[in-house]
Amino acid sequence: MAADSTERVLLVMRHAHAEPATGSPDHARRLTDAGRDEAARIGRQLAPRHVPDVALTSSAVRAVRTAEEVIAGSESRAEVHSTEELYLASGDGLLDAVHGLNPDARTALLVGHQPILQEFALALADEESDPSYIAAISEHFRPATVALFRYDGLWGEMEFGEAELFDVLTA
Repeated sequence: MAADSTERVLLVMRHAHAEPATGSPDHARRLTDAGRDEAARIGRQLAPRHVPDVALTSSAVRAVRTAEEVIAGSESRAEVHSTEELYLASGDGLLDAVHGLNPDARTALLVGHQPILQEFALALADEESDPSYIAAISEHFRPATVALFRYDGLWGEMEFGEAELFDVLTA
Protein backbone atom coordinates (compact mmCIF):
# COMPACT_ATOMS: atom_id res chain seq x y z
CA MET A 1 0.00 0.00 0.00
CA ALA A 2 1.41 3.39 -0.95
CA ALA A 3 2.04 5.90 1.81
CA ASP A 4 -0.67 8.22 0.46
CA SER A 5 -3.19 5.42 -0.11
CA THR A 6 -6.67 5.82 1.30
CA GLU A 7 -7.25 2.06 1.48
CA ARG A 8 -8.82 0.91 4.73
CA VAL A 9 -9.51 -2.59 6.04
CA LEU A 10 -12.59 -3.23 8.18
CA LEU A 11 -12.67 -6.47 10.17
CA VAL A 12 -16.31 -7.32 10.93
CA MET A 13 -16.33 -10.00 13.62
CA ARG A 14 -18.97 -11.90 15.51
CA HIS A 15 -17.95 -12.42 19.14
CA ALA A 16 -16.41 -15.78 20.02
CA HIS A 17 -18.28 -18.59 21.80
CA ALA A 18 -19.91 -17.47 25.03
CA GLU A 19 -21.51 -19.16 27.99
CA PRO A 20 -25.22 -20.01 27.65
CA ALA A 21 -27.80 -17.31 28.34
CA THR A 22 -29.26 -19.23 31.26
CA GLY A 23 -28.55 -17.83 34.70
CA SER A 24 -27.14 -14.42 33.82
CA PRO A 25 -28.32 -11.39 31.88
CA ASP A 26 -27.44 -11.56 28.18
CA HIS A 27 -25.24 -8.47 28.43
CA ALA A 28 -23.11 -10.10 31.14
CA ARG A 29 -22.44 -13.40 29.35
CA ARG A 30 -18.73 -14.23 29.30
CA LEU A 31 -16.61 -16.09 26.79
CA THR A 32 -16.01 -19.75 27.38
CA ASP A 33 -12.43 -21.01 27.56
CA ALA A 34 -12.85 -22.17 23.96
CA GLY A 35 -14.14 -18.70 23.02
CA ARG A 36 -11.07 -17.01 24.48
CA ASP A 37 -8.86 -19.42 22.52
CA GLU A 38 -10.84 -18.75 19.32
CA ALA A 39 -10.47 -14.98 19.63
CA ALA A 40 -6.73 -15.22 20.28
CA ARG A 41 -6.37 -17.58 17.30
CA ILE A 42 -8.16 -15.05 15.07
CA GLY A 43 -5.72 -12.40 16.28
CA ARG A 44 -2.79 -14.58 15.31
CA GLN A 45 -4.34 -15.19 11.88
CA LEU A 46 -4.72 -11.44 11.34
CA ALA A 47 -1.09 -10.71 12.24
CA PRO A 48 0.99 -9.38 10.61
CA ARG A 49 -0.99 -8.17 7.56
CA HIS A 50 -4.21 -6.92 9.17
CA VAL A 51 -3.31 -5.82 12.68
CA PRO A 52 -6.08 -3.55 14.01
CA ASP A 53 -5.24 0.09 14.70
CA VAL A 54 -8.51 0.49 16.58
CA ALA A 55 -11.26 -1.79 17.91
CA LEU A 56 -14.94 -0.93 18.33
CA THR A 57 -17.22 -3.27 20.19
CA SER A 58 -20.56 -3.60 21.83
CA SER A 59 -20.41 -3.18 25.60
CA ALA A 60 -21.51 -6.79 26.13
CA VAL A 61 -18.88 -8.63 28.15
CA ARG A 62 -18.40 -11.36 25.53
CA ALA A 63 -17.84 -8.81 22.74
CA VAL A 64 -15.36 -6.72 24.74
CA ARG A 65 -13.40 -9.79 25.76
CA THR A 66 -13.38 -11.05 22.15
CA ALA A 67 -11.89 -7.75 20.98
CA GLU A 68 -9.30 -7.82 23.78
CA GLU A 69 -8.22 -11.37 22.90
CA VAL A 70 -7.98 -10.55 19.17
CA ILE A 71 -5.90 -7.46 19.93
CA ALA A 72 -3.58 -9.48 22.20
CA GLY A 73 -3.31 -12.34 19.69
CA SER A 74 -2.41 -9.96 16.86
CA GLU A 75 0.09 -8.14 19.08
CA SER A 76 -1.69 -4.89 18.27
CA ARG A 77 -1.44 -1.84 20.51
CA ALA A 78 -4.98 -0.78 19.65
CA GLU A 79 -7.34 0.40 22.34
CA VAL A 80 -10.71 -1.29 22.62
CA HIS A 81 -13.60 1.18 22.56
CA SER A 82 -16.89 -0.29 23.74
CA THR A 83 -20.26 1.42 23.63
CA GLU A 84 -23.74 0.52 24.77
CA GLU A 85 -25.08 1.78 21.43
CA LEU A 86 -23.38 -1.05 19.54
CA TYR A 87 -25.03 -3.72 21.71
CA LEU A 88 -28.39 -3.44 19.95
CA ALA A 89 -27.32 -1.32 17.00
CA SER A 90 -29.01 -1.45 13.61
CA GLY A 91 -26.98 -1.71 10.43
CA ASP A 92 -27.15 2.06 10.13
CA GLY A 93 -25.91 2.35 13.72
CA LEU A 94 -22.92 0.13 12.93
CA LEU A 95 -22.16 2.21 9.84
CA ASP A 96 -22.39 5.39 11.94
CA ALA A 97 -19.81 3.88 14.31
CA VAL A 98 -17.50 3.20 11.35
CA HIS A 99 -18.01 6.77 10.15
CA GLY A 100 -16.75 7.98 13.53
CA LEU A 101 -13.44 6.09 13.36
CA ASN A 102 -10.21 8.05 13.53
CA PRO A 103 -9.32 8.86 9.91
CA ASP A 104 -5.68 7.93 10.61
CA ALA A 105 -6.64 4.33 11.40
CA ARG A 106 -5.99 1.99 8.46
CA THR A 107 -7.38 -1.22 9.95
CA ALA A 108 -10.38 -1.35 12.28
CA LEU A 109 -11.93 -4.26 14.16
CA LEU A 110 -15.70 -4.13 14.75
CA VAL A 111 -17.04 -6.82 17.11
CA GLY A 112 -20.77 -7.36 17.43
CA HIS A 113 -23.71 -9.71 17.55
CA GLN A 114 -26.07 -11.70 15.38
CA PRO A 115 -28.26 -11.27 13.45
CA ILE A 116 -27.46 -7.65 12.63
CA LEU A 117 -23.72 -8.25 12.15
CA GLN A 118 -24.35 -10.68 9.30
CA GLU A 119 -26.86 -8.30 7.70
CA PHE A 120 -24.38 -5.43 8.06
CA ALA A 121 -21.55 -7.42 6.47
CA LEU A 122 -23.71 -8.50 3.53
CA ALA A 123 -24.89 -4.91 3.00
CA LEU A 124 -21.29 -3.61 2.93
CA ALA A 125 -20.16 -5.99 0.19
CA ASP A 126 -19.65 -4.48 -3.25
CA GLU A 127 -19.83 -6.10 -6.69
CA GLU A 128 -16.10 -6.92 -6.60
CA SER A 129 -16.57 -9.15 -3.55
CA ASP A 130 -15.70 -12.81 -4.03
CA PRO A 131 -18.96 -14.82 -4.37
CA SER A 132 -17.54 -17.66 -2.27
CA TYR A 133 -16.99 -15.26 0.65
CA ILE A 134 -20.50 -13.83 0.23
CA ALA A 135 -21.84 -17.39 0.35
CA ALA A 136 -19.75 -18.19 3.43
CA ILE A 137 -21.18 -15.33 5.49
CA SER A 138 -24.68 -15.73 4.03
CA GLU A 139 -25.03 -19.32 5.15
CA HIS A 140 -23.99 -18.94 8.77
CA PHE A 141 -21.97 -16.23 10.47
CA ARG A 142 -20.63 -18.44 13.25
CA PRO A 143 -19.07 -17.18 16.47
CA ALA A 144 -15.43 -16.06 16.00
CA THR A 145 -15.92 -15.44 12.28
CA VAL A 146 -14.33 -12.36 10.69
CA ALA A 147 -15.35 -10.85 7.37
CA LEU A 148 -12.48 -8.76 5.96
CA PHE A 149 -13.42 -5.74 3.86
CA ARG A 150 -11.23 -3.47 1.78
CA TYR A 151 -12.41 0.10 1.21
CA ASP A 152 -10.67 2.82 -0.77
CA GLY A 153 -11.64 6.01 1.00
CA LEU A 154 -12.08 7.59 4.39
CA TRP A 155 -14.09 5.90 7.13
CA GLY A 156 -16.55 8.78 7.21
CA GLU A 157 -17.38 8.27 3.53
CA MET A 158 -18.03 4.51 3.56
CA GLU A 159 -21.53 3.49 2.46
CA PHE A 160 -23.30 0.17 2.02
CA GLY A 161 -22.29 -1.68 -1.13
CA GLU A 162 -18.90 0.03 -1.38
CA ALA A 163 -16.46 -2.32 0.38
CA GLU A 164 -14.87 -5.40 -1.13
CA LEU A 165 -15.25 -8.56 0.94
CA PHE A 166 -11.86 -10.15 0.27
CA ASP A 167 -11.52 -12.84 2.93
CA VAL A 168 -13.36 -14.68 5.70
CA LEU A 169 -11.54 -16.14 8.69
CA THR A 170 -12.83 -18.62 11.23
CA ALA A 171 -11.14 -19.86 14.37
